[in-house]
Amino acid sequence: MDNPLRSVVELQVRRVHRRLLLQSLLQNLALCGSAALVLSALWFLARPFLFAGAGDAWRWSGPAAFLAAAMATGVLLGWMRTPTLVASALALDQQFSLKERVTTLLTLTPHLADSPAGQALLNDVAPRVQKLHVASGFPLTLSWQRSLMPVAAMVLAVAAFFFDPLVGQWRLAALAAPPIPEQKVNADEIKQQLDNLKKVIDPSKNLDAQQSKEMKELMEEWEKLVNKDVDPKTPSRSASALPKCARSSKR
Repeated sequence: MDNPLRSVVELQVRRVHRRLLLQSLLQNLALCGSAALVLSALWFLARPFLFAGAGDAWRWSGPAAFLAAAMATGVLLGWMRTPTLVASALALDQQFSLKERVTTLLTLTPHLADSPAGQALLNDVAPRVQKLHVASGFPLTLSWQRSLMPVAAMVLAVAAFFFDPLVGQWRLAALAAPPIPEQKVNADEIKQQLDNLKKVIDPSKNLDAQQSKEMKELMEEWEKLVNKDVDPKTPSRSASALPKCARSSKR
């Protein structure tokens, strides 16, 4: 037959155990959720480069997977890190200054629990424990450091979420930009223009210009340029060597 006084003590210990379980779940979910939000922020920034052609479903698949894995991991870690009933009894003793009376009572063997000393301990502990308010002694709270982590991670994820479309637009604009056309020069056409210039320019007709020393030097340089052969393999060099008058005549 169960002892009513012992049932009261065990009920309070189980309440402490549940509170510690919820506290452990809350802490681990906050930690894992923060990690999932940081990964989601990185996903939003990397998605335009990794899955540029994918639809909006890919935009949410990463964060959804991260949050689902974080919830499962947080629950698993919270369950694994929950104290045992004996540890819960010790926490009850420490929180309400019971000087390990509850822990000693729960660890007694059945023979010692039925002994006069065990019964005396039970009669002393049960009235003390029965009037305790367990919820006030074990509140479900987070420290400010643990509370700041999910808030900061959420801000980072929201900022990356709104920045994601801009990154995608910039990348698409860079990909859609038309390439700069390569300027091609017709070497035969340039050679024909040089030949025409040779026919037009006749130093013997410009007797007044030959009397100027500067004009003579200019004409000598011009003759060197006109008489120079055009290499068809390097049309770009020939095009750059054309004087302005030749290029304007083409227009």
